[in-house]
Amino acid sequence: MSHLTAKNQLQEIYQKQKLSLPIYTHIKVENGWVSTVSLHDGTQITGTPRKKKTEADIAVATTILNKYKYITNKPPNSPPLYEPIKKPIVEVKPKSLTVDRTMKNLTKKIALLVDLENLPNLITDAISVIEGFHIYAFVGEHHPLATKIDSKSTVNYIISPSTRKDGTDTCMQIVVGMMLANEMFDHYMIGTRDHFGGALVDLITTPIVVLPNGKVDLNFNNTMRSAKLVTTLDHIMNELEKLKK
Repeated sequence: MSHLTAKNQLQEIYQKQKLSLPIYTHIKVENGWVSTVSLHDGTQITGTPRKKKTEADIAVATTILNKYKYITNKPPNSPPLYEPIKKPIVEVKPKSLTVDRTMKNLTKKIALLVDLENLPNLITDAISVIEGFHIYAFVGEHHPLATKIDSKSTVNYIISPSTRKDGTDTCMQIVVGMMLANEMFDHYMIGTRDHFGGALVDLITTPIVVLPNGKVDLNFNNTMRSAKLVTTLDHIMNELEKLKK
């Protein structure tokens, strides 16, 4: 398979195992594009920035092939497809947190909305260190993560019935619209790497005023709501620090 790109090699492995092919999503960054690949078991791995989408796909596929020892002689559909390469166990001490865990000094109502398919670990990271805001997780009913929901969790899981690739994104936008209409929160943290996240933040921070004639007026100069795009726990922590000031 040496003549094939890393992306094609990865696809060939999946075809031999008769598993659903990896799904690639992209986000525009300053230096080009970053690709995130979703594997058949819900695992998501993000590559490094490249100038073109095709190059970003190859970069993340190379990361997967290097990170995992693929098994090509197993019977079809026998999990797992890969076995992580064993590395020495290193004890990592938790980082000291500067944000008050209970956020008792905050008066704003805060919501964290996360595209679970796009950022599967962000919610787990957030609830492990912070309390006091409302968390909503969005996932399509067709996605493997939809079967791993903890019914005892305090997270509000919203299952999208759509099988479209952008079904969960659309569901997230509709729910945000309902929240805005009911003035549920003062600050929104949008957790996604998909391109719609930035546009959603812009819309949240735009005041919506219904005029007497029934027309909607969007005034970009005056708003009581705030929103931020977050993809890591550090982003959330930094945003909470700003809200405390």
